[in-house]
Amino acid sequence: MNTVTGQITPIEQWTSEDIDQWFQQNNIESKLKDLYRFQHGTDLLLYGQCLRPDWQQEYADMRERYNLEYNAILYRDQFVLLVGALNRLQYTQQ
Repeated sequence: MNTVTGQITPIEQWTSEDIDQWFQQNNIESKLKDLYRFQHGTDLLLYGQCLRPDWQQEYADMRERYNLEYNAILYRDQFVLLVGALNRLQYTQQ
């Protein structure tokens, strides 16, 4: 949603600012946003599709990447917030 006009922007037209806002609205760890560096709404939708077959494998990969980048643990519940939000986002596209 454009915070100035209050109009809803189609996901395919989202910018990095819209994505930042989406991460905040869904209470997703900001460090995850920084790791992914999504630039367009389509990036989110495509990544959500990639998670469908086995999000737990992706969690294992991201947990390792997160640890290397931040020297911290990415807990499953933090990653699940992202997975759930992506699922809801894709559901709105149907």
